[in-house]
Amino acid sequence: MPGARRAVAADVRPLSVLPGARLPGLHLAELLGAEGAVQRRGRRLYFVDGVVRNAALQRGAGPLTAAEEMGLLYENLVAGHLHALARQTQVRLYHWREGNHEVDLIYDHPEQPLAFEIASSVRHPVTGLQRFMERFPRFKGRCYVVSPEPLGMLPGAAANHVGRLPLDLLLLAASRQAETALERRLIS
Repeated sequence: MPGARRAVAADVRPLSVLPGARLPGLHLAELLGAEGAVQRRGRRLYFVDGVVRNAALQRGAGPLTAAEEMGLLYENLVAGHLHALARQTQVRLYHWREGNHEVDLIYDHPEQPLAFEIASSVRHPVTGLQRFMERFPRFKGRCYVVSPEPLGMLPGAAANHVGRLPLDLLLLAASRQAETALERRLIS
């Protein structure tokens, strides 16, 4: 079904990556349309801990010098934080793909939806986010490229309506929002 929104269901459970090893991670299955139509090729796996990821994949210290590997580590880090927020706020978290276009993480809040492309640089292409906004106009002005660079920009200030968000700011905000949501749930 071309152009259909695909969701990612997240489940934290031990994963058998190495013989005899049970590692904690986020098992993310890409879903197409109906919740039960899991596509094997669309599965995503985010490790709860980047060090565990590197050890399990036998990467060593290599990712610390390779921009592409660092981007994947950043994506793992953000996925963990947004997963915690989504669990506490009971909001769907998924990723979207259409042809060669994709968006890493979508926090589908009914009133304040957000879409994030996680990158190692603010110069990361935004074609996936632009295509996503075309398909789902309610996300216009609510899409961001997240990178470790301190440059921030609101989507409304950019001609392409894609904002820039520093990685540390997103992590702090998501953590604080998850903490507040948990407090509310525990009090009520």
